[in-house]
Amino acid sequence: MRRRALTLVALAALLGVGVALVTSRPRPAPPDPSTGWVPRPLAALAEATAWLNTSEPVTPRSLEGQVTVVVFWAYSNAQVLRVLPVIKTWHQQYREHGLEVIGVHTPEFPFEASVADVQTAVERLAIPFPVAVDSDRRIWAAFRAHEWPSYYVADPDGALLGFQVGAGREPEVELYVRGLLAEQGEPSLPEPATRGLGLRSVLGDALRSSQQAVAGSPEMVFRLPLAGWFVGPQPPVGGQPRVYQAPEPLPVHAAALDGVWQFEEDRAVVIGPTGRLVVRYRASQCHLVVDGPPGQWLQVRVDGERRLVLLDQPRAYTVVAAASADAHTLDVTLPRGAALYACTFSE
Repeated sequence: MRRRALTLVALAALLGVGVALVTSRPRPAPPDPSTGWVPRPLAALAEATAWLNTSEPVTPRSLEGQVTVVVFWAYSNAQVLRVLPVIKTWHQQYREHGLEVIGVHTPEFPFEASVADVQTAVERLAIPFPVAVDSDRRIWAAFRAHEWPSYYVADPDGALLGFQVGAGREPEVELYVRGLLAEQGEPSLPEPATRGLGLRSVLGDALRSSQQAVAGSPEMVFRLPLAGWFVGPQPPVGGQPRVYQAPEPLPVHAAALDGVWQFEEDRAVVIGPTGRLVVRYRASQCHLVVDGPPGQWLQVRVDGERRLVLLDQPRAYTVVAAASADAHTLDVTLPRGAALYACTFSE
């Protein structure tokens, strides 16, 4: 306890008043059978459906003596994709200093449960660290995770010290990890990855900014019942084909379908020869989570400019990147059989 207290004091001095540490979050509660919580959740890694990027499954014993960051991620989550470069850099520059990064891939959408598709995503995204495939969400439940990405930090003895939830918390996580590594006798550490990649903390941005930010568009998930962002003269119904018409113009933060679509349990499927999605949004990047026929194309038009996006596997496709954070109109034509799960946004 004295060792951890010293770490917290040192980190608090570095952070300054008002900046939250990983451990400012509530510490793990005592074991409670009703919640499924275990005091040392690293043991739950044994529940992995499969392991990728490692010849042997990772166990608490193999992690002994190392600081560990467990990262919950999903390959179609836009917020994960945004911060993935810094997570990869943690592995690359701190591994030789005693840090082990473990990715736990827990599906956000049903198609992400496929081990083969996760393997394809790991290769496409060039993820270098070990990945536990958590198709049944058993590891997710043991850690009581509830958002992608989530970060859990364990000491060299395997005890969970704290956690952070959501993209934008990476600078706080990294600063805490650096303190733990220094405590283990690693005084000469490389420059923080979050600084080198220009990633600033959510809290730091809030402290620096005295201006009210312009609200970005909400995540749009095509699971009935739909939220208020869906507009059009035809209300969505499930389990049957229906002709939808996209009204013009759309208000900001709204979306509409056009053509023959069928809503299923957690997606909207194109039944006609093609189907259109029209979105009026405010953000710099837009991502569509689509499961479509491989080799077919998404015909994308953004503010009148056209481009094509090739479908290869069920995943998040970045259809708009590096635009201004102003209001934009997205018009996407999808092929027959394509399933639309979500439209998400990031800066």
